[in-house]
Amino acid sequence: MKLIKESFRETLQILRKDKIVLLFSFVPLFIGLFLYGLVGGWLFNLIMGPGKQWVMDKISEGTMGSIAYYFLVTLVTVVLLVAVNYTFVLVVCLISCPFNDLISSRVYKHITKMPKETFSSSMSSMLNKMVATLLNESKKLILIIILSIGGFLLSFIPPLIPLSFIISAILLSVAFIDYNWSRDNLGLLGCFNNYKTLCLNYTLSGIIFLFVLSIPVVNLFCYPLAVIYYSVLYTKNSLRHNPKTGE
Repeated sequence: MKLIKESFRETLQILRKDKIVLLFSFVPLFIGLFLYGLVGGWLFNLIMGPGKQWVMDKISEGTMGSIAYYFLVTLVTVVLLVAVNYTFVLVVCLISCPFNDLISSRVYKHITKMPKETFSSSMSSMLNKMVATLLNESKKLILIIILSIGGFLLSFIPPLIPLSFIISAILLSVAFIDYNWSRDNLGLLGCFNNYKTLCLNYTLSGIIFLFVLSIPVVNLFCYPLAVIYYSVLYTKNSLRHNPKTGE
């Protein structure tokens, strides 16, 4: 618990002091909001145009027709909001992966007192690795979605509900730690050993973020915070094992 508290405290300090980390944390969010605003508005108009005509044709243009139309508007709005809540985090996750990779690297350099890159060099580094990062993130998202479905199905079996919850917390942790594992080129065994070393800290942190990231709107702002936090947690643990290199 001590390491978790220290990591949360240092996460807020880094977010406050490093303007590049702050910028790269919220750029994907704004891109996602812009895209969803365009797509959401287009879908709403696409559905409501024929929907209004159908209501008027099938019911009437009077009071009942107006009531049915407003009911349809409410229903479509709720469905779109639910769809956004479930898909937005995944979309932002994919958009933000190059930024998150860069954020993780800057957090590592901040904690190890290494010279940090300028904004231009950071952008250049991100663009050079963008394709590889996107491919890695796509594979990770597919795996997480498959395992999440498995965890969801387990939740329908009462005795296995706690197991489903723990699996979800572990998956969430792995999604954020992976940026650090990739930076250090850890193989499957290395990733497993690292998680085993900090199993309690990683899983407890996953449970905390699982609750926070399930809150609509709030989850959008906590996502970049989680990237920084897990990078701090991973790096501080690495430094304890090898103070000279942090590896």
